[in-house]
Amino acid sequence: FLPHGRAGGPFDAAQPVLLTTGREHPNGARCVMAVDGAEVTPGEVQALDRVCILFDGNDDAALRAARGQWSALTGAGCAAQYWSEESGKWEKKAER
Repeated sequence: FLPHGRAGGPFDAAQPVLLTTGREHPNGARCVMAVDGAEVTPGEVQALDRVCILFDGNDDAALRAARGQWSALTGAGCAAQYWSEESGKWEKKAER
């Protein structure tokens, strides 16, 4: 369990983990975990210490979207790593 809060509350700035659908970081986050196809721009990636784009590799639409984000972000000069757990453990598959 990670202590967390949902954005829009009176203590957003004090939350170690803030769940949000917005682009703002009222808690000063340096890491963003994008899920369910959430878009991440090159500017956001460059302004943060780490961005993780999580997707279901068994879902063709999610896989296409993630590949599109990879191309857009690496094409804009963002460093990227692709990790997979298809073998049962996390392994780095690609890096740019």
